[in-house]
Formats: sequence, structure tokens, C-alpha cells
Amino acid sequence: MATDVTARVKRHNSGRGAKSIKGKLPVRLVYTEKHESRLLAARREREIKKWKREQKLALISSTQTISNS
Repeated sequence: MATDVTARVKRHNSGRGAKSIKGKLPVRLVYTEKHESRLLAARREREIKKWKREQKLALISSTQTISNS
């Protein structure tokens, strides 16, 4: 969850992001959603994190919101 997604991806790839990501660099943004509030965004993030990998891949492939950042 971030207000500036591009900056967040850059921060991760420069090594200043979350520690859990450091061993998986570089990261690539493949999906985003916009929400009216942080609460709604957090709820959606929790929902997606519970999904199986196949469901997440289907979500990614069903959208045109793909970035090569």
C-alpha cells in the first residue's frame, strides 16, 4: 500500500524498501488498484494476500494495469 507507487518501487530497488524484499530484487510492479481510503486499501491488500498464487496470477493477467517500473 502506497500513495506514490512509482517512488515505492524505486525505493525497493535501491535497497531502501522492506527487508523482506531485499533478497528478491529487482522488483517489478505488475498490478495496482486505487481506493478511496487507506482502510479500504488495507482490506483489499489483506484479501489478495490470502489468495492462492493461481488466483493472483489470474488477477494480474485480467487487467491492463501493468507497469515496467
